Amino acid sequence: MEYITTLGLVGAGSILFSFGMNQIGKWSRDDFVYDAVNAFGALLLTIYSYLIVSYPFMLLNIVWFLIAVKDLSWRNN
Repeated sequence: MEYITTLGLVGAGSILFSFGMNQIGKWSRDDFVYDAVNAFGALLLTIYSYLIVSYPFMLLNIVWFLIAVKDLSWRNN
């Protein structure tokens, strides 16, 4: 498997994992780890979308990343 595909799979897997953990009640949307994993996944998917030249997908993941990072930064205040 080429590295670009791996990057996309790890990014998507991270976001799906955090979603699943939230759905089964292990992580709340207010948990640091929930937003950290979402930010990580969105960052990887932003890089992936750039590499495959998919600008709509890139926009989606930039917004996803910024929202997750905003939630992380609010915890430090």
